[in-house]
Parts: sequence; C-alpha cells; structure tokens
Amino acid sequence: MNTNPYKAILRNANAGYWDLDFSNYKFELSDVLKRIFEWPDLQINSFEDWLTIVHLDDRNRIAALLKDVVSSKGQITFEGECKFQRENGHLFWGEFCGEIIEWTDDNLPARFVGCIFDITLRRQSEAALVLSEERFKGAFENSSVAMAIIDLDGKWLRNNKRMAELFGYTSEELSQLRYQDLTYPDDLEADLLLVNATLEGMIDSYQVEKRYFHKSENIVHGLLSVSLVRDQLGKPVHFITQIQDVTAFKKSQEELYQTSKRLEAILFAGKDVSIIATDLNGIITIFSPGAEELTGYRANEVVGIHSPLILHKKEELNILSQKLTARAAQSYSGFEIFKGILKYFSNTTMQWTYVKKNGEAIPVQLTVSEVKNNDGLVYGYIGVAVDISVIQRAKDDLRRSEQRWQFALEGSENGVWDWDVVNNTIFFSRKWKEIIGYNDDEIGSSTFEWEGRIHPEDLDGFYNALKLHVSGERAFFETEHRLKDKLGNYKWVVSKGKVIEFISENKPKRIIGTTVNITLQKETMNQLIRTLDLAAEQNKRLLSFAHIISHNLRSHSGNFELLFSLLDISSTEKDRGDILAQIRMVTGKLADTIANLNEVVSIQSNSSINKKTIKLKEVLESITLLLKGQINSSKAIIEFNFEDDFVVDFNPAYLESTFLNLLSNCIKYRSHDRFLHIIVTAIKVKEGIEILVQDNGVGLDLDKHGDRVFGLYKTFHGNADARGLGLFMTKNQVEAMGGKISIESEVSIGTTIKIVVP
Repeated sequence: MNTNPYKAILRNANAGYWDLDFSNYKFELSDVLKRIFEWPDLQINSFEDWLTIVHLDDRNRIAALLKDVVSSKGQITFEGECKFQRENGHLFWGEFCGEIIEWTDDNLPARFVGCIFDITLRRQSEAALVLSEERFKGAFENSSVAMAIIDLDGKWLRNNKRMAELFGYTSEELSQLRYQDLTYPDDLEADLLLVNATLEGMIDSYQVEKRYFHKSENIVHGLLSVSLVRDQLGKPVHFITQIQDVTAFKKSQEELYQTSKRLEAILFAGKDVSIIATDLNGIITIFSPGAEELTGYRANEVVGIHSPLILHKKEELNILSQKLTARAAQSYSGFEIFKGILKYFSNTTMQWTYVKKNGEAIPVQLTVSEVKNNDGLVYGYIGVAVDISVIQRAKDDLRRSEQRWQFALEGSENGVWDWDVVNNTIFFSRKWKEIIGYNDDEIGSSTFEWEGRIHPEDLDGFYNALKLHVSGERAFFETEHRLKDKLGNYKWVVSKGKVIEFISENKPKRIIGTTVNITLQKETMNQLIRTLDLAAEQNKRLLSFAHIISHNLRSHSGNFELLFSLLDISSTEKDRGDILAQIRMVTGKLADTIANLNEVVSIQSNSSINKKTIKLKEVLESITLLLKGQINSSKAIIEFNFEDDFVVDFNPAYLESTFLNLLSNCIKYRSHDRFLHIIVTAIKVKEGIEILVQDNGVGLDLDKHGDRVFGLYKTFHGNADARGLGLFMTKNQVEAMGGKISIESEVSIGTTIKIVVP
C-alpha cells in the first residue's frame, strides 16, 4: 500500500499539509488544507500567492519571515501564527510550520514542506478567556459588594476596594491579616465549622451572618457568602468570599424590634385606654387589655369572630347612618358607617356609647383611623376609646386639687399667677405683687406687668424655658430671673408653672404657677462663692509658697554642697579663696531669698500680691551668679536677647523663683552631645510682656507628656533628684501675676518656655 503515514496523521489531526518543489515547479496542497480554507480550487504557485491569502494585518510579518528563511543559509525550519482568508472572504486563525528538505547546488532552498492547523477555536477561547478575566476583574474591583480571595489558612490574597472600605483598612493592610483577625470572637467557631465542612467536600459553599471588627473597633455586621475554588484534580485552591454590609439593616431591625416592643407595651399596658383593630371587613384582629377592662369582653371572645358593632348602641348607629346617607347620597349600614366617617367627616373623634358585656352603657370618646402599609394602601382600621366618665371625674378631682393647692400657696411665701394665654391676661396673687413692693390694687392683669419688669438679660432664658415646656420637652416651666421692684431695684425670683389646658397640640390655653423671692438666698450664695474662691486662692498660694521654700532652699543647698565639694578638692589657696568668696556670695543670695520669702509670707495674708517694676536683666544676672557653679560645671552659654533697661511688673520673689526654676531645668536637662546654649528673649506684645527661655537640651515628648508638664510631682526624664515641683510652682506664680505660661519642645532638639504677663 502506497500510503504516507505522516499525511494520514495530519489528516486525522485536521491539519493540512503543503509541498512546494521549486526545482520542478510543483505545488501540492492537501485536500484537508483546501477544506480548512473552504477553497476547493485553491492554487498556490509562488510565495506571492501565499501572501494573497494572508490577512493584510499579518502580510508584512509573514513576508519578512519567508524572506528570512529563503535568505538564511542555516535556518531550515520556520513556524508562526496568522490570520488567513477563505474563498468567501471570512477569516480564520492558522498555525503553520515548515521545513526546507532539499537544496540546490547553489545551496538555495529547492523544496519546502509544511502544514497548517486551524486554531480559530483555540484563539477564540483564549480571547474569550481574556475577556472573561477582564470582566471578572472589572466586576471584582468595581462591585458594590465587598469581595475577596482568601487562601486556605484565612489570609487575604486579594480584595476589592469595597472590602477595604468595609473594614477601614487599606488593601496592603488587609494582606497582612487573616479573616480570623477581624471576626468577632463569638462568631468564629461557627464560621470555622462551615469552612471545614467546605474543605471536606460536605458542602460546596455556604452563607452565614456574622460580625466583624472595623479598624476603628466598631462592630460591622456582614452577610458572608463563601465558595471554594478547586483545581482540575479537585484539590482546594482558595476561597471566594462576598460580604454584604448589613450593619444599617441590623440597626434598623433592632430599632424596629424596639419600636414594636414599645408599641406592644403601650398597647397592652394601658388599662384606661381601649384599643381595637380590625381588618378591612371589620373583623376584630386586636383587642387590648384596656378594651377588655372597658367592655368586659375577653379577647378570645371577639378576635377573629365579631366586629366592634357588638359594642355600639343601634340607635346611635342609625342616626349616624342617616347623616352619612344624606351627605353621600348612598346608604350606609353596619361597619361601613365607620368607613363613611373616615371618608366624609373631618373630625373622626366622636362621643359614643359602649354597651358592656353585662349590659351597662358607658360614654366613650372614640377616635377611628385607617391603618396603611408602606405603599399607602389601607389594610385595616383602629379605634381608640376612653371612658369619658373616668376623665370627667379626674377633671373634677384636679379642679378641687388646684383650689386646695392655690389656697395653700396663698398662705405661704409663694406668689401665685394664672395666665389666660388665649386672652393674654394674667391673674397675680397679692403675695406676687408684694414680692416686688406693690399693693394689691397697683398692678393690673396685663402680661406686660410681668414681662416689662424682667431684666433684659434674662428675657431670652425666660422665653426659652416657656417654649421648652409648651413643646413638651420639659414637664414644667421653670426659670430663674430678675424682676424690677417698685423702687427700680431688681429682685431675684424663681418662677415655676405648668400648662393645665391646651387649645390644641403645642398651643396652651391656661398656665398656672408660682413665683418665689430668692434675692436673699442668691446674695448669700454669691457671698459664699466669693468666700470659697478666696479661700481656694489663698490655699493655692499657701501651697505654692511651701513649694517655693522647698524648691529654692534646695537649690541653695545644692550650690553649697557643690561649692564645699570643690573646696575639699581644691589644691591651692587661691582656688580655696575663690570658692569661699562664692560661698559668701551664695550665702548672701540665700539671705536675700529668705528676705523675699518673708515678704511673700506677708503678701499671702492679703487677697492680692504686690507687684514691682523690675529690671529683667538685673534679676537674670543675679540668678546666673547664684548658679555660677552649675553653669561653669556644665560649660553652659547664657544669652540675653533684650535691652538692658527692659522692665517687667512682677512680684520680686516670684520672678526670682520663676527664672531660678527655668534656668536650673535648662542645666539639669541639658544634652551631653553638645554644649548647652540658653537664650532668654523678652519683647513687648499686645497682651503685655512676652518672655522666651530657649535651650538646646534633651527636649520633651509633648505628645506623650504634654498634658502633664505643669503638673505637681510630674517628672519625665528619670533624674534621681527630680521632684516635679519646679514647673508646677512656676505656673502658679505666673498665673498669680495674671500671666500665662506654655511650652514647646522636641526630643533631642530642645525646649522653649513662653511666659506672657500683662
């Protein structure tokens, strides 16, 4: 059998072959290739013919490829992909390959063989896959639902923007977490059980409602949908999760539940109010405990069985039926009467007579309303009834109670007033008029008699208190204000009252109340407050004074200790003489400090602190001499940035103590990486005098300690000799002078203390 096995293989693989013999000008195309091209008469006689069936988009590329093969001396195979044209002009994707199998004597290609595979379906599948991936990516990234890909251990591999927004993290932050880290602990176990069931193949996916932690630590309620992705062998690869944010829904659900509970409580708690609901046909659906109490029927006797008609007198129903018939020109009877009331009468609150189960007739005030759904469609009716006889008795009891109350108040120190809001007149009792020094016949009933005497600064508070009560926000009207008396002086009073009758909602008809003179109590209270403030201020100064003694004397003691230690190690008489001179100088300064402290003692006995005009430079030079030992030891440089005659109004003892504290702190908390440089600047500002003490010391972390810098016994650097008194004492001294003190500091950079005094 003369069969080429390779051709059979190509035919079975749906691949067409070609054989181009340039030496004999023989061009053979297989039937399969012609079938692929859907071109039975296709003839290819040259490379140019080949290029005519290649699509224009690929023609130059294929021509270059063939040219390279022909011109190459070593390349014998070639392959590629391109779009081909069929006889009908339609395109298909073909994958081709070829090989040079014979050469001429001049070493030029003489014969080519090759094949072409129709790969249109494969390219279409690839394009569809790319499109599908793009669509998935777009849907994933832009979905309004939070979506993520999570590995089998719970780590976030990929998440969309909505997922990051849901939890308040960035995508990068989420990638460092596992979903277990965000799951509310009480919900984790149930979720893990479902995850394991999915991995074990018991379920393919699941949906569960669970709680998560937002980055802000708030709770996020989510409806979680999870599906497992497996590879071709069925091995789990990762999870696809979707989370719908149902936090608002859960909140609304909880609010709805609470509202339902409140309504249920209202419905079943009131024994004095009858609430009866019906369906569209009038059959009772709700019969409240109040309805049972009022009518004597039990709910199980009427619900789903009767209409409210069993409670009404037929005579009243007939009368109302006649009125409706006359107005609507049609007949109304039975439960349709109540529907007619809602349709044709603007006032749906009417007086009826209920007939109780025992036959007793009682007057009630009944209000009938429609019950509508969210679409505004009526699905039932509700009637609220009150036993009017009970209300009437209550009104009578209230009236008698008011009379007794008014009589009792008239015999007390309270002035009574009764405001007729409709007619805008007020009745003032005799005692009310006496409070502001008038006789009974000297004040009329105009509202101006009250409003016109209220201090202008108190009018807004008076009207606001009245508004809050009338609107129902406060149970009583109560206000404290001043009233001008007959002599033109103001008396402090407290007025209290309550609306006892309304024309309609938020429209009062009558308000009754009392007015009490509290002038004496007010003056006594103000005096007590002033006394307490004075005592507090004096206690504050006493405490500050005690701290001054402790802190300043400790500074002198430290100087003595340093100088005496230097005296012990001095080797020459000259050094000892210099040190003794400094000791004498420090001793003199100590005497000056004690003298100043004695002056503070005398100052503390007064309610104010004496100020003097002091040259700032003299005080600072005195302090630097006092601290000379520490300054020299630390090799500090102190610079004064102000005029020599710059003055400040301050208490001398306080000013000396303030700068002694500040400069000592600069030295104590200096940096050991550089020489200490202290700059004292003083300028005049709008508020008075501004003094800045700047250093380049170790600085302070104000984010950590800012609110405690000036606190008592607060230390921040761990120095063994730190007592936490200096800045506390300095702040009290500056504020006692009517000034303000603040701090700016940065770790390893330095600190600036700003003092502003008037």
